[in-house]
Amino acid sequence: MGGDQVEQSEIQLEERQPNWIRLLFMGSGIAFLVWETADLIAKGYPPATGDSTRFLIVLFVCGLAILSSIFKSNLRWTIRSHDIQLQESWIYDRQQVGWIRPGEITKITIASEPDEGGELFYIRIWLTSGHDVQSPPLHDGQRAHEVKAEIAKRLGFANA
Repeated sequence: MGGDQVEQSEIQLEERQPNWIRLLFMGSGIAFLVWETADLIAKGYPPATGDSTRFLIVLFVCGLAILSSIFKSNLRWTIRSHDIQLQESWIYDRQQVGWIRPGEITKITIASEPDEGGELFYIRIWLTSGHDVQSPPLHDGQRAHEVKAEIAKRLGFANA
């Protein structure tokens, strides 16, 4: 590295849910679903209309808890001098790594959505491939704008 070049420090954005929490949600969903199934079977056939409706609601809610535990990934963006490394990992040890390099970006925006504790901000990057990627959430709008500007600067994107 030459004396006039200074390596910029990495910026990391991360959205992570610990595996024990995921396993707790999944186990609770399975246990409650087994409990409701046993209760429905114990009441005999044909089930009453209220029992069937309750079972379908429990099946739907528990199914969502189980599926979200299995299929939601942890996400980490590592913004470096000339690229962004995107890492996703799932509860079942599957990992995926990708990169965004200079020249692959067509648009960068900031999206927001309400949350219990305020508002969450996401940086969305549209790629020349036609896909878009969304960053892990940021809790501060000013920080989101700073990171967006830093991405544009490091990857040479002028229209941010």
